[in-house]
Amino acid sequence: MEKVEPLPASVAMIEEAAAYLGASESLSFRKESELADSQAFSLIRERYFSTWTTSLMGADLDRLEKLSRDTDLRSLVKTIIIQDDCEKNDPWNNVYPFQSDVIWPADEDGNIMSEQIGVQNLRAMLLDRRLCPEIIKIRDYCISLTNLYYCPEDHNRKVYRTAGYGQDATAVALFARDIIQGLGHGVIDVKMLRQSTENLRELSYFKNPDAPPGMSLGSSLVTEVTICFSTEFRGCHTGHFPMLRSAEILAAPYWVEKMLYHAPLLENLTVSPRASWDDLLSSFPVPLQLKQLSIGSSTIHASTIHAVLSGSVHTLRSISFNQVTLKEGSDWRDLLSSFRTFKHLTSFHIKFLWHEGPPKLPIDFIGFGKADVPEQCQSGLDWKVRGLADDPRISLIDYQGPDAGEVLARLALHAKVRLPYTAEFLAAYSLMTAQNTSDSTLQKE
Repeated sequence: MEKVEPLPASVAMIEEAAAYLGASESLSFRKESELADSQAFSLIRERYFSTWTTSLMGADLDRLEKLSRDTDLRSLVKTIIIQDDCEKNDPWNNVYPFQSDVIWPADEDGNIMSEQIGVQNLRAMLLDRRLCPEIIKIRDYCISLTNLYYCPEDHNRKVYRTAGYGQDATAVALFARDIIQGLGHGVIDVKMLRQSTENLRELSYFKNPDAPPGMSLGSSLVTEVTICFSTEFRGCHTGHFPMLRSAEILAAPYWVEKMLYHAPLLENLTVSPRASWDDLLSSFPVPLQLKQLSIGSSTIHASTIHAVLSGSVHTLRSISFNQVTLKEGSDWRDLLSSFRTFKHLTSFHIKFLWHEGPPKLPIDFIGFGKADVPEQCQSGLDWKVRGLADDPRISLIDYQGPDAGEVLARLALHAKVRLPYTAEFLAAYSLMTAQNTSDSTLQKE
């Protein structure tokens, strides 16, 4: 039987798909497709349409609206990335920056004004099932304030979101809330991640040949919110998250309250908001049966942690505290000792615990050792001794193994507030360091 060769892709099909793409993408799409047969063309279309990037503004929004009504092509969209052109305008990334006007409007606090862009349009597309992505990723690119000194006058009217020390993820968390409201029924995973571009690329790569002599550029801060949907999502209009299994939350508004009280199947929760979130707990018990809880970069009451874990005594497998400060009236010894009742706990991570001041003081576990725990638990322990030889400290402890709750309770016996160095100690240490430096220099000579 003679093999039937696939037919070439028609010009009409190529042009129909290319019309949705931007200028550079449409050129490369046409070039790849012009000699492709129908099977190869299907793969090319999937590659170009599976991940769709939009700012929800102007021509971007128009293309997305048209695509959502194309019953053939819209089914190819699996991931929607939502971002503006702040990254394209940053001189940190580009030799010729500030060429785009596609910058999200923001208020004086840096919050994105979602009512002025196509957020409601996107929500309508999702609720009507015109678009059924598996992933929505929101990228908030904050430019360094120093880089705006090189912004041309016609861009000064733009309200750029700027990267600053201690800045939290509230702006993008609120923006994600505006997008996801009414769509929580199909969400199975929420992840918030932030990173500085200084950690992603080599600074030397960004030397701008046209920059004035001595021009100094600052790295940006990128925060991403990734929301994953079940393939069984039906667009039920609800504020609840009945299918959510895992969440990593960087900002408290809206999200923490929803995770604690409206995600009954949630198993893995990471909460790292800089702002306090004690007041987000209601008088009702938290109905979660967590397997993993990680708390980071928070100042919090111990009672809040007890409340969050009240339903997880028999399910919790892992607990992590990283850069956590307990408020006055709370005690780390009492909190850590309480995990003795968590019989299924198999791992914990402790790093840089603090007690609220004045002054704010670190917690030290110096004196703790393997001899303090049962023999069967000793191999699972790992800790770091830091500080001066005459004044060591232990502030980082990891454990993985049986009876982790018992190990935590025994560790708690060594928890103590570490007092600041006295002036006398610092003077003696400075003298000792100077003497050691002098002796080292004499030996070299």
